[in-house]
Amino acid sequence: MRTNPGALAGRRVLEITDASGAYCGKLLADMGADVIRIEPPGGDPTRGLAPFFQDEPGPDRSLFFLYMNTSKRGITLDYTQPAGRSLMLKLVKTSDLVLESCSPGFLTQHRLGYEDLITERSNIVMTSITGFGQTGPHRDWASTDLIAGATGGSLYVTGESEDPPVSLVGHQNHLMASTTAAASSLIALRHAGRTGEGQHVDISIQETTLPVLIFRAWESGSTMGSSPDELAPD
Repeated sequence: MRTNPGALAGRRVLEITDASGAYCGKLLADMGADVIRIEPPGGDPTRGLAPFFQDEPGPDRSLFFLYMNTSKRGITLDYTQPAGRSLMLKLVKTSDLVLESCSPGFLTQHRLGYEDLITERSNIVMTSITGFGQTGPHRDWASTDLIAGATGGSLYVTGESEDPPVSLVGHQNHLMASTTAAASSLIALRHAGRTGEGQHVDISIQETTLPVLIFRAWESGSTMGSSPDELAPD
């Protein structure tokens, strides 16, 4: 039982994410936010991710799903239909943040993009987590955790130089993106509270993966210092 209300008590978050953004919602929920996870009819696809409790597949037995959704509430809502969209906009009016990982332009296509949301709540923050961001030549490229590791560089700094690339265990690239998204969302919420202005936070999973390359830079001595201590400011 929670005895401390948490730093985000009183904040409401609407979450429409896949495996790439679920951890962001978890971080916010564990800090006290009222996170409402919106699942499509038939259930969220992450319910089908292994491993399963006692190795028995089932919609309520995915350990990934159970772990990533602690402290959250959930509803089933088809916001692509008129009735569902209307209900979604009602929820937006009482929310501080919409967290989503849909393909770029998908929510705008259904009149639920950032410009649509601010007509309902002017200080709403929308945080979008996608493979390559909302703009640029690669925005419509498909992405997975493995693709993010390959294009962002984390595969380059793992394993031995004479062997093929080695993938990080689990969903490490998605976790890095979600952690960055959570921190960025907090900054945007702070800004909204001080100015009354919302923001659209654009998180590229590839870009959030790139910083892991700094460890290879330290190893190769290609930076001004050869260790984190030497690079740290005085």
